[in-house]
Amino acid sequence: MKTITKSFAIKVVAMVFFQTMFATTLLAISDAPAPTTPALRVRSIFSDVYTPMSAAYQGWWATAISEESSASPGNLIKKIDSGCCFGYGLGLNNMSAMTHIHIDIYPTTISSIKFGITSNGDKNKIINLTPNQWNAIDIPLSEFTGADLANVGQVGFWDISGVFYFDNLYFYDSSSNVDTQAPTAFTATKGAIADTSVELLLKATDNSGNVKYEVTYGTTTLTTSGDSDKEKSFVVSGLNTSTAYSFSVVAKDVTGNTMVSPIVVVATTTGPFPTAPSPIIDAAKVLSVFSDTYTPARTFTFNLWWATTMEDKLTLGNNYKYITSNCCFGTTGLPDGDRLNVTGMTKLHVDIYPTTATRIDIGMTCCNPNVESMKTITGLVAGQWNSVDISLADYATQTPSLTLSAIKEIGFWNLNGNFYFDNIYFFNDVSTTISSIAAENKISLYPNPVLDNLTISATTEIRQVIVRNLVGQTVKTSMVNGLVNSIDLSTVSAGNYLVTIKLANGQLSTQKFVKL
Repeated sequence: MKTITKSFAIKVVAMVFFQTMFATTLLAISDAPAPTTPALRVRSIFSDVYTPMSAAYQGWWATAISEESSASPGNLIKKIDSGCCFGYGLGLNNMSAMTHIHIDIYPTTISSIKFGITSNGDKNKIINLTPNQWNAIDIPLSEFTGADLANVGQVGFWDISGVFYFDNLYFYDSSSNVDTQAPTAFTATKGAIADTSVELLLKATDNSGNVKYEVTYGTTTLTTSGDSDKEKSFVVSGLNTSTAYSFSVVAKDVTGNTMVSPIVVVATTTGPFPTAPSPIIDAAKVLSVFSDTYTPARTFTFNLWWATTMEDKLTLGNNYKYITSNCCFGTTGLPDGDRLNVTGMTKLHVDIYPTTATRIDIGMTCCNPNVESMKTITGLVAGQWNSVDISLADYATQTPSLTLSAIKEIGFWNLNGNFYFDNIYFFNDVSTTISSIAAENKISLYPNPVLDNLTISATTEIRQVIVRNLVGQTVKTSMVNGLVNSIDLSTVSAGNYLVTIKLANGQLSTQKFVKL
């Protein structure tokens, strides 16, 4: 009889576990051929072999799936199932030192695809594919007639009608030239500073047309890239509030030639970021898109659309988002049969905290083919939360073909800077006038003018009281849950103010008072 040792039994169990695990997670297709181009001649978008450049996946229109899957342990590939198109945003990158673009495609239900770049418009080639095997595609950039290779904005996939996998998407230089010149005229300074992030403004000149920057703080090193002789904005996020940081920045080119001395940028993050005003509309009158206060009306995710970066933020338990863009973004399109019916709503609400943005177009899309309707918001005050409410009747009047019973996306267009946002929701505005609400609920505030303590009473339970100055800044907030509330205004400067009273029945009343 053969004795089975404990260690051998453990190894057998472990082997069975890993075999079972990989059998359920690995794909039944082979790995793509391993790239052999030297890394110093490559600018990679998606590949396990090379360090990626800064490129943002963009769903564009009707892409159903974009997921990373394992062909074998440690090798990730992308799976796409679409009836349209998608791409990667490069932020106008300089590819003039590159000669080709490469991609490996494994088609399962498609036989051809349009593939190429966006530069002075879409420049693409129709690629015929052999199904159920890896197709190695190499296209000379010179074949994209009319493209400005110093300003490549996107890599794109068009006219998709099924499922395929891809791997090893990268630009490369096929020549034998050796570049020995390091970047010159290197500068690095701090830009916008927030509670958990610091913006670095980077600039250098290089004969390759592109510069790679390495940013090190503590034990963390981050990389980004930009065009030669153009300022690159790079935001270091995930930092601690009220903390001093020292960022050491070096500049390299694509072949690894490095500036001799790094530049050190010192910056201190600000204190905790102020949260947006808490929504006070009764939940029964709301269809929410993004807010911690309400349950979302659907499962909404945000799509970067064109060249936008988005960061998730959390302050004092409240989730919100930070946007950097000069274009547009929005929610991923809801499928047919599950679109949002907002005909019972009267307004669209969003809270905006601009840092550099001064105007924003906010709206929605519906229908097939796509119908967009947007309203321009100007006069945003930087450095504070701006509460925006837009009448849905204005959208319907502006765009008669907009179907409010089948809203597909909520979108932001024509952006010209950076901002935070929170609390996106549709709501039913009470049609009763403010004066009749006050009379109906016997709302009173006294004394008026007031010196120290303002008393507010009503015959309906008061949920919340918000005091704002005449430019909309919140001065005092009080949760009440009662019929009477007294607010201490002894430390508030003299002047004219507005007080908004939210009642338990969802009604709102705003009145003016004078502080002595």
